[in-house]
Amino acid sequence: MPMEASPIIVGVLIGIAVGFPGGVLYASARRAWTDLSGARKAIPVARRIAFTRTREALILGVLLAIATGVAIGLARHR
Repeated sequence: MPMEASPIIVGVLIGIAVGFPGGVLYASARRAWTDLSGARKAIPVARRIAFTRTREALILGVLLAIATGVAIGLARHR
């Protein structure tokens, strides 16, 4: 007999799965843009890093939104 997960536990797990990686990449992208605004000598390098971090954060955000939608759909389907 399979055990069913509580909706609260499912919500917390989805929140952790979405929030932690999203927060890490957001902080990394924000730091890159802060470095860009402070760096005057290495602007091309700082700009490339800032755009790379932002692109990574956006891609992860889209993938996490899709995964969250699937997880919520599966949880509601039960």
